[in-house]
Amino acid sequence: MKATVKPVYKAATTAKKGYIYLMYNSTDEEGAPINEWRKVYAILRRPYLSLYKNASEEEELPNLINISTVRVDHSPQLEEVLSVSFLLPG
Repeated sequence: MKATVKPVYKAATTAKKGYIYLMYNSTDEEGAPINEWRKVYAILRRPYLSLYKNASEEEELPNLINISTVRVDHSPQLEEVLSVSFLLPG
């Protein structure tokens, strides 16, 4: 089996940009897992979503998401099984 690799370049124009919240998994002082929402700056240049720490776009986070293959689902049952709330704090 041979892999086929072809480059996919970011568009030169920006489709959308602004702040979004992402859920990060981390641990507290005792090592217990916790989930927290963090505000990051996102820029959509199809087909990629680039994430930055702030709007200055100087420090890119190690997340470049190819959205051409992304599927978003919502499942209250999954939240219950994982014991995680995917809703933003109100």
